[in-house]
Amino acid sequence: MPRAALAVAVAAAALLASPSVASAAAPSVTLIAPANGSTIVSTPTTFTTFTWHVDWATPENTTVMLQRSTDPTFAANVTQETRSCTAADPNCWTTLQVQLPDPGPSSTIWYWRVGLTTSTGPAYSATWLFVATRPPDADRDGIEDARDNCPTVPNADQRDSNRDGKGDACQADKVQPRVKVYPGGAVRGRRAFLHFRVADDRDFVRFRVSFTYGRRLAMWVDFGFVKTTWSGRATFYTRGPLPRGLPAGRYLACVTAWDKASNRAKSCAPYRIR
Repeated sequence: MPRAALAVAVAAAALLASPSVASAAAPSVTLIAPANGSTIVSTPTTFTTFTWHVDWATPENTTVMLQRSTDPTFAANVTQETRSCTAADPNCWTTLQVQLPDPGPSSTIWYWRVGLTTSTGPAYSATWLFVATRPPDADRDGIEDARDNCPTVPNADQRDSNRDGKGDACQADKVQPRVKVYPGGAVRGRRAFLHFRVADDRDFVRFRVSFTYGRRLAMWVDFGFVKTTWSGRATFYTRGPLPRGLPAGRYLACVTAWDKASNRAKSCAPYRIR
């Protein structure tokens, strides 16, 4: 073989045996968290922290890219965050806190990776995945167990009438309604009016308005469950005028109230009919 041809062959062999410049300069990205294959609890108020580290023997000015997607190929549904770092510090950005979308009742699998721009094109880390899931919600009322004041019975309203930290749905109602009847009077031949207050710590009551003359029940009217408040004074009135033949004198006007747990309370006041 001529000497010139031999020299060319030796040079070519040396070129093939030596590592490429691009390969030697490529950065290496190590993902740290969320751990590959892990499951994290995600809520509208929690943040997921992503962390990574860059090793780069011959660093360059670069753009660091954090990508996450529900598609393992990153061909769709990609969210990307970027920061610029100088060659002096390719690790100028190695962490990010993210509020993930609601994972839904079936959870969501997320794929993530970190890439850097280089003079020979982008270089990416391996792709990791994690599962984002909602917090445990045993009764499926939309309130996570850790914040649910009654985690075994659905109670999205979290009603806690006695403010003891335990929801109404998880404890028996042992509180009587409140009732107060105000003294009053009416004239025969005119409509009668009676003022009173009635309420319950769980809002709804049914009640009876009655008038007793001596030992005889002269009149009564029953009302079904209604939502009431103690601040609002109620008024009972007859549909028509009192009969003129109704005995005149002192009556006892009473209101008896029941809540949905059948707790009962009663209040009476004098009522004079003329």
